[in-house]
Amino acid sequence: MLVPLAYLFVPADIISDFLPILGQLDDLLVLGYGYLLLFKIIPKVILEECSEKAETRMSQINWKRVKRTAVIVCICLVFTVVGSIYLLTRLG
Repeated sequence: MLVPLAYLFVPADIISDFLPILGQLDDLLVLGYGYLLLFKIIPKVILEECSEKAETRMSQINWKRVKRTAVIVCICLVFTVVGSIYLLTRLG
């Protein structure tokens, strides 16, 4: 179980991270393998209990508040990108 996690933090990779896309793809595959391994190790009773708790919590979420927050974050991101582009063109 620790092997996939350790692989992500060890500087020696099978495929170097400096190669575009391929360097991150091998990390993603190892992480996915660790994820699947984790679900095989955890007992089904615990998974079912956690799934029920998650469903209960999801039904209690105030979705209007979540949507409002998402809109505010998106507006802030747009202002940040537009402002950055403006500054780069103005100063550059």
